[in-house]
Parts: sequence; structure tokens; C-alpha cells
Amino acid sequence: READTDRLENLKRDIVTMTNQEAVLEDPKSDSPCIAKSPEDEAFYRASIVDVSESGVLVHYVDYGNFEEVPKENVYRVPPALLVYPVYAVHLAINGIEVPDAWSEECLAELEEQCPPDTLATFTAVTWDNANTCQGDVIIEEKSLKSILVSKGVLVNTDPDFVLEPLQEEKQTPEQEHAAAQEQPTSDPENVLIYPSLEEGTSVFVSVSNGPSDFYVQKEEVADPLEELLTILEAADKVPCTDIYVGKHCMAYSTESEGHYRAEVLEAEGDGVLVRYVDYGNQETVSRDVVFVLPGDAAKLPVYAVPCSLHSTQPLPLNDGAWPEAALAEFNKHISPDVEVIVTPISWDDCTVTGRRVCHCVVLTPDGEEINPKVVSAK
Repeated sequence: READTDRLENLKRDIVTMTNQEAVLEDPKSDSPCIAKSPEDEAFYRASIVDVSESGVLVHYVDYGNFEEVPKENVYRVPPALLVYPVYAVHLAINGIEVPDAWSEECLAELEEQCPPDTLATFTAVTWDNANTCQGDVIIEEKSLKSILVSKGVLVNTDPDFVLEPLQEEKQTPEQEHAAAQEQPTSDPENVLIYPSLEEGTSVFVSVSNGPSDFYVQKEEVADPLEELLTILEAADKVPCTDIYVGKHCMAYSTESEGHYRAEVLEAEGDGVLVRYVDYGNQETVSRDVVFVLPGDAAKLPVYAVPCSLHSTQPLPLNDGAWPEAALAEFNKHISPDVEVIVTPISWDDCTVTGRRVCHCVVLTPDGEEINPKVVSAK
């Protein structure tokens, strides 16, 4: 971690001060902690013994992650005071990939090119395995390392929920998204709604929750734009929509809220039409005579509720695809309209027909607790 740089320098000084160079480890054994003197730079480091042979001792420098074979006389006992320090290097792995017996030269070369030493990256943890390895996704300059390596054909994805990010896609600012929406063709304004992106670590409020796999979030700053949108819809001409079909964007009158809202048609059989109000996330069945053509001015504005799903989290097949009550209760305990949460996108699902974008994300509470594992572990 970037924050550990100074602590690591202090540890290096303490190792030099405390290590007794006369206290050579007489009988080094695998998995034992030690202090090792590196032949490469003659410096002392905390290490774990991996293997002992006639040629020397293979050690793992626990605060950095690299391995080196050192002479047996370069392996020393660890002063007890140095065992108090936490280990400063965390063993990481990209989540949801096929692990071969040996990595190809092409994969290693691409990984080194994308992630050279001293690269500042963001890591979002998804799970820990039995080897104490943290698995998740690495973000470098706002790009997913997994997406890059999979796109280049040097990595095989095994996560069914993973959505490949386009390599050339550049994240737009809210101002750019709004400008792009204004430039959309207006020949069919109903289906040009723009679903916004979410930045890493975005603070949001959950507007509607149908469970861990289907909830909607709004940024705090959308309150005023939403009021302006509602004003536009109420003042617009109410032109009956004659071609109602699934995926259609429209304006619908809500009898529950007694107002007009932008909507997407989910079902269109019989006299009733099931719609989702795209700027909030809730659903309602309305009659066909209150479904109207979406005004062009309203169609140009970005959607204000982002559809979300917890990343790499799904109900067990034994539950027929439904979340157990305990998992729903655990999720709803942390999610409510008046509680601000922090969302970090991992991947996106895009619908080319409606423009709808679903964000598969990691959600943190205001206290920094990750919700995803709590929901999965709930029985």
C-alpha cells in the first residue's frame, strides 16, 4: 500500500539495528521465519524459508514478495521485536481466471508491460483463498487489468458474471455524458436514453432495492436535475404511444405517485403495461392510455438511477435462483434510502437495444465494511 512506504523504511532501519549477525540460523527449515541477507544488494530483509538444499536456502521476502536463493550463512534468527510488525506485502491474484501449470511468455510479458514495478494501482478485493491469497480486480489508470489481458488473449476468464470492458473506452465526465446525450439523433428520441457511468468509490443512495442482484443507486447531486426533468415532463404534450413494445422508452403516468415519469416497457401484453421508472428503479403496471411518447427534451437527459448488482454474488442453485430470506435481510440491513453507501464498479453489462447499463459492483458501508461477503455468508 502507498501508505506503508514510510513504515517500511522504518522497518528496514530496525532490521539493521536489531539483527545479530552472529546469530546464524543453524538448522533452517521450510516455513520458518528468518532474517536473510540478500547477495544482490547486501541488505537485510524479513523472510520465510521456502526450501533448503545443499546449494543454499530459498527464501521469500515477505514484505516485498520476491524470492531469492541465499547462502546458509546469510540466514539469521528473527529478533522477537521484528515479529510484531505486520507483513507489508499482500499476495494478490486476479479473480475468476483459469490458472495454467505455467504462464506463457506472452502473458508474463504483457503483465510486465501493463503493470511494471512501482506502478500505482487500485485493488478491489473479492475473496481470500486458503493460501491467504487475496483475489480481486486490479485497476490501473482507470482500466481493468483483467479486461486488458483477456482482450489480448493471454488470460482465460472463468467468471460467468465478468463483462469485458472495451480497451479503447474512455470514461466520460458528467459534462461529457450530457453533451453526448444532446448530440444523439432525434428521429427516434424514445430510445436514446444515456445510462451514466460510476466512478470508483462513488458515494450514492439506493433508490430502489429488489435484492443483491437488482438494485438502483442515485448520486446525491441528481436531486435538482430530477426536479427539472419532472417539470419538463409535466409541461410536455401528452402524445399517446401507439407502438408499445418491450424495451420501449416512453413517458408514463404513475397512479401511485400521481405524476409523469420516464419509463422503460418491461411487459406489454393485454391492457396493462409493466414499466420501470428509469430514474428511480421502481416498477408499476399502468394502462395503455397513460403511456405517452417521450418528449425529445426529456430523452436527451441522462438517466439518474444506475442499475446495480453485487459483483460475483448470486443465489445458490438450490434456492431456484431466489435469494434466501437471511441474505435479503442482511443486504437490506445495510441498504436503505437514507443511508449513503460507497460503490466501486468492477464490470458492466450493456444492452445495445435500450442503452441500459448494469453495474456489477462492490458496495461499502460508510464505515468501510464490504457488503458483498456479508450477503454471501448469510444462511
